[in-house]
Amino acid sequence: KKALFPRIICRIDYRRGFSSSQDIDLNSMKLLIAMDNESLKSSKAKDFISKFMLSPPVYKISGSNFQEYLNLRHPSNGQVIDESILRSLSALTTFPLTLSYAISKLFPFNSEIIPPSELRILVIGGRAESSLPTVWWKELLYTNKSLFSSIHLQMIGPGLSKDRINRTIGANASWFDPSTQSSSNIHILPNDITDVNLLHNHPNHLYLLQWAHVFLLFNPGMGSSPLSHQWAPTIQLLLQTHKPIVCTAHSEFDLYRDCQQLDQLSSQADDEGLLLGDPIEMLIPPHRNPFASQKLTIDDNEVDEAKIVTTNHSIYAFVAK
Repeated sequence: KKALFPRIICRIDYRRGFSSSQDIDLNSMKLLIAMDNESLKSSKAKDFISKFMLSPPVYKISGSNFQEYLNLRHPSNGQVIDESILRSLSALTTFPLTLSYAISKLFPFNSEIIPPSELRILVIGGRAESSLPTVWWKELLYTNKSLFSSIHLQMIGPGLSKDRINRTIGANASWFDPSTQSSSNIHILPNDITDVNLLHNHPNHLYLLQWAHVFLLFNPGMGSSPLSHQWAPTIQLLLQTHKPIVCTAHSEFDLYRDCQQLDQLSSQADDEGLLLGDPIEMLIPPHRNPFASQKLTIDDNEVDEAKIVTTNHSIYAFVAK
């Protein structure tokens, strides 16, 4: 059975946009990043972000991208907000907003699909997102319009933040119309900190695979040379569950490599030509994530054409048929 990815990969041109270092002066980019970091130390930036964080919306937000979300979440009323503050705010909200976006695509609010009453999500290799303060995960509560009564997050992997405790984020029932209120709480489980880099080597991997309804990999880099051989057994294990797998990539080039890796895994054959890989169905086609961080960073470990990266630049989801 022929794999589906070649038709998808050909539509991804990582050479477009800002992904080529030939088109960007890295020194200028480093200067911009330094200026952004310095601007966040100002009292103006601290005040804006504090007010934003501590002022919940009065109703569910349905913005289709970060700018619409921001306009609904925190109307400017004519106030001009520094671009550096907006970029930093997008970096702080990209994890919960990207997850909310993925859930809305997998389980549309007006869909005939009957989801479970609670949604359990296993975040694999969640080093960066594990350090995000719990208060920012409220943005998932504010934006998600699915039919779940609760969303449970379990983060697992090496290098996770050690200060995450068992915590529930609840919604104020007065915010929403009772007929449309959803995702009444988010339950963040304690981080599963382990020295085991690979899920398939985790002592409780069978329980985790059964527990989760959805698997989430933020910027895994599964197609990069140093990581592809490490990720392959884990991806194959996830495919065997026939559950949705949501991934992001930090650049078009990173997305291109990931899709190539998935195509290879789904096209593996034995000496007699028998397909060994699991045929894959795209649940969310690869595309630019409307809730990506707008804060550019430089990854010195990347190849020359992809050193400029943004967290959750692209998003896609797939499942084994």
